[in-house]
Amino acid sequence: MRTLRTSIILFGLLFFAWGNSFAQTDVSFYDYPQNHLDWFTIESEHFLVHFQEGNSRSGQVISRIAEEVYDPITSLYQYAPDEKVSIVIKDREDYSNGAAYFFDNKIDIWLPALNTPLRGTHNWLRNVIAHEFLHIVQIQKGMKRSRKIPAFYLQWLAYEDVRRPDVLYGFPNGIVTAPFATVNIPAWLAEGTAQYQTSGLLYETWDSHRDMILRTRILNDTYFSLDEMGTFTSKTSLERETVYNQGYAFVIYLADRFGEDVLREITVELGERGVYRVAQAIENATGISGYEVFDEWIADRKSFYENAIADINPTEADTVEPLGFFNFHPQLSPDGEKLAYISNKFVDFGLLSLYLKDVNGEEKEIAVINNADFRESDGHVASMEPIVSFLETSFSFSPDGEKIAYAINKKNKYGEHYRDIFLYDLKKEESNRLTNSARIEYPAWNNAGDKIAAVQFSGGTQNLVLLYPEHKDSVTTLTTFESGETIYTPAWSPDDSRIYFATADLSNRNIHVYDVESGRISEVLDDPYQDYRDPFLGRNGKYLYYASNPEGIFNIFRIDLETRETDKLTSVIGGAFMPFISEDGELYYSEFKVDGYKIMKAEVEPLLNNTEKGLYEPEFSDEEPQLVDNYEYIEKLNNFDDTDLRPFSEGARAVADTGNYAYSMSTIDDNSE
Repeated sequence: MRTLRTSIILFGLLFFAWGNSFAQTDVSFYDYPQNHLDWFTIESEHFLVHFQEGNSRSGQVISRIAEEVYDPITSLYQYAPDEKVSIVIKDREDYSNGAAYFFDNKIDIWLPALNTPLRGTHNWLRNVIAHEFLHIVQIQKGMKRSRKIPAFYLQWLAYEDVRRPDVLYGFPNGIVTAPFATVNIPAWLAEGTAQYQTSGLLYETWDSHRDMILRTRILNDTYFSLDEMGTFTSKTSLERETVYNQGYAFVIYLADRFGEDVLREITVELGERGVYRVAQAIENATGISGYEVFDEWIADRKSFYENAIADINPTEADTVEPLGFFNFHPQLSPDGEKLAYISNKFVDFGLLSLYLKDVNGEEKEIAVINNADFRESDGHVASMEPIVSFLETSFSFSPDGEKIAYAINKKNKYGEHYRDIFLYDLKKEESNRLTNSARIEYPAWNNAGDKIAAVQFSGGTQNLVLLYPEHKDSVTTLTTFESGETIYTPAWSPDDSRIYFATADLSNRNIHVYDVESGRISEVLDDPYQDYRDPFLGRNGKYLYYASNPEGIFNIFRIDLETRETDKLTSVIGGAFMPFISEDGELYYSEFKVDGYKIMKAEVEPLLNNTEKGLYEPEFSDEEPQLVDNYEYIEKLNNFDDTDLRPFSEGARAVADTGNYAYSMSTIDDNSE
């Protein structure tokens, strides 16, 4: 271990009022700094981590991570920022993201862990810090000039040939502008390298969700060309993620074929005078045309995926909701007359609404699940307020079927966008708020109807809680996680004695169960190399249904909780998630296809009787990967443990209020045993 000398300082409010000349963050996310809580700064050798009251543990974790990944990333690109990089922790809204302001040496980190249906689960802080710091290093390495000059342009103006005593010159009638940008990195390369990070580091990996997107694109010939990958402009949310996705996969291919130093070499070429196209930069770095390398990668992936799926016999199922590319969490009302789900149909981004469809096909939108007001004008919908949430979470019917519990983000008096639980009355067609600024999601009504299990976020960690529908703002905490763990989709057993839930702390999700009487947590499905998610209990409690990826593709499975015997229900090319079983044995689920997630329906018995589902059988190279020079250090980073870090004491805060508080924090040392 090496000891990291750090200090914590209280900064004035104006420090965070400074503007920036450039940002990757969409302007809709610009906001006031919510300075009702004091700001503190942890200063280390290479970073300044700024956080507010209540986030001192997260601040320490981020400071440690940043210092630990500093050497591997700067060594790969042979470049280091010319000053300490500021990292600002944002915990005033239930939203997940990171942003690198590479002209300013500044990073924004939203503290809630990313939960997206387009990527697998990874340790959020380890992943996002390495990702955003790599943006700073790689993009600055590839700049054509100083970061103090974001761009310049030359401009020529022509005027009408008019001269009179009262006219100095005529009106402008011609203009030519030649812009010269300092940054020349295409979107796919910037995001691909930020996901790749450095060889052997497992904070971000090529997971089953990513493979699902690329596989369906390649097999259906809807992949983006090299030029189309270069920008996010005029793309839907799914298409933007495809830029990330293909960029990551292509970067892996480049590193495997030419060695990871080629990533630096391409970056350097893009910073050279006269080089403005990435295809030229790839050719300069490899000696092969960039378009030729790209086409060879596509051919390689197409052959790989065609062979891998050759044995799969796809499940026959009916499409319930074909519109939109995000359709999630299907479930029937207790009387079986209505199907509810959330969907983004009719829009091109991740704005989800809660839909209720009668079995006869009639439907209506009952709740817009975000904190935006909208107006319809000239055939389009325009947002009037910032959309602060990319996706919302599951919802739940009350046992009598009269209400639906769901989570949305609402702004409080401090301007914080926090997620709360609302109850929608199906008869009155109105919603009532159950919690206020509680940061709670994933509501699940118990079978007795007197409790709602849910997930609460606080201090960078999620815990299982109970709510009481008849009592507002009554929250009972069940679990005691405190080291950045995340929890998803709780589900009650039929007798209300147990709560099943998915959880993660490192990578992948596992399914655990909480015993309500004893408070004991037990593993149900747990494997470091496999992902288990979306638990659902059948009505008699005999079977637990879930989604998992033992072959590399997510499908729906069930396990007999007594015998531990498992059955595979679906066999798909894309991925199957979020199972719901009706009383009469119908399986509803969300299936990813080439054009996004769709709600599907199939009979369970025929699925069980189908013994020829086939397997996904990808063939990987037997060639051993070459070990990088810092392999041992990278392995230490992969085996991280941040559970030793706890929030600062009141004494430390009191000292910091008057100036500096110095302390020591251990980090992994490149030369340590």
